[in-house]
Amino acid sequence: MKQVLITTSWDDGHKLDMRLAALLRKYNIKGTFYISPRDREFAAHDRLQDEDIRAISKDFEIGAHTMTHPRLPQLSDSQAKREIVESKKYLEHLTKSKLTSFCYPGGNYEARHVAMVGAAGFTYARSIRRHSFNLKGSLLEADTTVNTYNHFQDLWKIARFAGFSPVKTIRYFQWDNLAKAMFDRVIKEGGIFHLWGHSWEIDKHKDWEKLENVLRYIGGRKRALYATNGELPNYRPKRLLIAAPYFPPHAGGQEYYAYNIAKQLKSKYGWSVCVATSGRRGLRPAKTAYAGLTVYRLPYWIKISNTPFSPLWPLQLRRIIKHENVTIINAHAPVPLFADVAIRIARRTPVVITYHMLSMKKHKLKTDWLIGLYEHHVLPMTLRSAVRIICPSDIVRESLKAFKDKSRTISPGVDIDQFSPAKDLPQYTVLYVGSLRRSDNHKGVSYLLRAMAEIIKTHPKTKLHLVGADDGQAYFKNLANRIGLSGHVHFHGVKHGNGLAAVYRQASVFVLPSLNESFGMVVLEAMASGLPVIGTKVGGLPNVIDEGRTGYLIAPAESRVLTEKIIYLLDHPKKARQLGRAGRNKAERHLSWHLQADKTDRLLQEALETTGGRS
Repeated sequence: MKQVLITTSWDDGHKLDMRLAALLRKYNIKGTFYISPRDREFAAHDRLQDEDIRAISKDFEIGAHTMTHPRLPQLSDSQAKREIVESKKYLEHLTKSKLTSFCYPGGNYEARHVAMVGAAGFTYARSIRRHSFNLKGSLLEADTTVNTYNHFQDLWKIARFAGFSPVKTIRYFQWDNLAKAMFDRVIKEGGIFHLWGHSWEIDKHKDWEKLENVLRYIGGRKRALYATNGELPNYRPKRLLIAAPYFPPHAGGQEYYAYNIAKQLKSKYGWSVCVATSGRRGLRPAKTAYAGLTVYRLPYWIKISNTPFSPLWPLQLRRIIKHENVTIINAHAPVPLFADVAIRIARRTPVVITYHMLSMKKHKLKTDWLIGLYEHHVLPMTLRSAVRIICPSDIVRESLKAFKDKSRTISPGVDIDQFSPAKDLPQYTVLYVGSLRRSDNHKGVSYLLRAMAEIIKTHPKTKLHLVGADDGQAYFKNLANRIGLSGHVHFHGVKHGNGLAAVYRQASVFVLPSLNESFGMVVLEAMASGLPVIGTKVGGLPNVIDEGRTGYLIAPAESRVLTEKIIYLLDHPKKARQLGRAGRNKAERHLSWHLQADKTDRLLQEALETTGGRS
């Protein structure tokens, strides 16, 4: 059964609100009264007095509406803040209850005022935008359904709602007829019906009979839930769109991070999750399923290096957001353009960016100048528009100094059930899991191969297993053969799930020799599998590998030191097992996907409840 929510709100704090409150009580309808205690537009004797406000607060929610009802954009920042904060304090002291709802006087406000309202402790703020049936967008810029006033400037919206029927359009120019028709739609299709107005305006137009007819019509419906404005956040649907440039079965750390968080949020935290990602070259998007998730694969027109793009993405993403009734977006960066497009078409839908890397520069003149343009001009605008930023490691967060206040570190996790230790560590088996693409030479595979060439001189039984996307396999095979590793190196291609877990259990040492690494999710998988790990002192790896306790850290591009550490672990299996057990214990205690998803759930909820869209 589709959820039906009914709410009403009444502005300004005129003494006629007492009459309005009596009608709401008569039909058992909840309401929020937004009061300006010193409204300059009313004579003092026309305003609600303190005892009136206390009387209304016994049955209805009281919301703040500033102290004197000014138009906020006409005030200085200090004046606007004072109006917002003092009205909250005054009404809380008067009613002896916490205020969570606010209404912008005249519906006039700017982004800075939204931030002030959020900082003051409000979790819901109402605009005067009409013709909405849901809680899309920021809860600090909430829309309404219908006003108790004939808005002839809404001609187009009314005609569209009427299906462009001339008879219905003329009929719906009367607000009471429009209100009943909109209510019928919500009853039929689900959603929110939000009626609002001003008691003084109802009286001015002699519309009390119309109002009572509407209240009688909407009251007492068994299928409906009646709520105050402040209660609406409790009913907001948790509908998440994950917008990622790549998604499994495409292999990579960003892909598995997005997938595992999506899976956990859906299965354990009550989120409805869909995914938008790049697909194949072409024009038509494909709606597919992957491990129980709905995945929209958007075709690209061109691909530069590892960056796909299509000028149709903005239109296609808008359609997905509307069709899936998305309430918040989690966009993954920094592979350029996909997240950037998503955040620019999101409008008032909050966007949380998960930023995975340090600089994308690869020390190649052909591409680094383009990457520099993106990182210095486009990326900052994208991050500025995000309501929150998730970083996989503290070092990535430190690199985003300008956005540190709204960024959090939530590291990747690991499936501690799927990746589990073997009973005994095999001997003389070195494992690398990661990209084998030529474009990802920062992974340091060449240095690992050169280390292996030295290792087999004293340990000829040693084998190296390479797992990962392998469009550079031919290059690495030729390199291995040239330095005498024929028969010692095995390429496995991409492995997923249980197949990948089985490869870890067949190894004795795990190595990630990266020259640049924001985190290194594969290190977690190795630790959960009970393997001693060797990594480099780059990026987030020192935050994952505890030197001498779960593994060893070496300087990047040091084949000689890498050789020594691998040989040491091959020659000291007892020490290798000790490091592996410590790594497994750390993974269980601190690095499961469940723990990381729990942090993500809380951050997304916070973004939905306390931010005003852009911050």
